[in-house]
Amino acid sequence: MSAVAPAPVLAPMREEGMRFWESLVAECKKQTDAINRVLLEHGRSAADFIECHAGHHLHLIRSRFPSTISKVTLSFERWGPVLGVSVTGFQRPEFEFRPEEFEMPLATDGDGSVVAVFDEGRSLSPCEVACLLMQHFRRCFPRITLPCPDAVAR
Repeated sequence: MSAVAPAPVLAPMREEGMRFWESLVAECKKQTDAINRVLLEHGRSAADFIECHAGHHLHLIRSRFPSTISKVTLSFERWGPVLGVSVTGFQRPEFEFRPEEFEMPLATDGDGSVVAVFDEGRSLSPCEVACLLMQHFRRCFPRITLPCPDAVAR
């Protein structure tokens, strides 16, 4: 009697999800660099900069107070890829911002592009997801106008 191992089942849209992830990481790095340039122009030191680290997870970090840490993961469910987002931070050591957690499933949009589905069905490109993530850092720099997505060099 021979046992046949079942073929591994790949999650739908695995390749598309990986391409979206790579584009998201590139956009976050680009937008992090743009924000850090603006901070430098306003006399801020590297200690105030936002850090972007990517591997199995994407971490966007500003460790000085007010601090913000965004952690993004890409997981593959039976039905397709999902971005999981967690945003935490502190105004001061004893005062934490309200943490946020949300998921954005990836789907194919009407034009065939892969998008993250946010809130009540809003379709976001990798650039738009990066912008959404970077919005949380505005609370760290209330008197500095951070670059808008259109101002980020492509």
